[in-house]
Amino acid sequence: MTAHISVSDWKLAGFSGAFVATTAWLEWRHLESMPMTHDSISMPVESAMGLAVVAAVVIALILSLSRFLTHFHRYRGWTAATPGAALRAGLRLGGRNALAALCVLVSAGVFWQRWAGSTELSPELAALVVAAVGGLAALAAAASARRAHERFIQRAVPHRPPMPA
Repeated sequence: MTAHISVSDWKLAGFSGAFVATTAWLEWRHLESMPMTHDSISMPVESAMGLAVVAAVVIALILSLSRFLTHFHRYRGWTAATPGAALRAGLRLGGRNALAALCVLVSAGVFWQRWAGSTELSPELAALVVAAVGGLAALAAAASARRAHERFIQRAVPHRPPMPA
């Protein structure tokens, strides 16, 4: 039950990272510098890590659900599970991955704030930080969805006792 990371997962991670980096750079291109972290969590787009957290949470939620349902649709003949059960499982997976991304990245931001203090980045470097975090979130969501689908299939298939000899 090993879940490998396929080429399409890498492409999805690259596309997600490029999309959020382009969005961040278009938002910040007129600024001279951008703080890496901010003292307040209430202003997420005022720092590179804040926007990276928002992007990673949204990416984890959307991609976890969509990849899980894609796997379910592709292998729907292998299980007796209903589409409603798959949707509920996909929503649970998306929520769990989004919450995990939020917790890990907010903790990383707090750690960075304590360790390095207030670091200023250029808008280009800040966009690269957002791209890296968004791409890693997409890669983790895709791998998690593949593993969760394998477990979902194993639970949905009824186990039969071995035939007596």
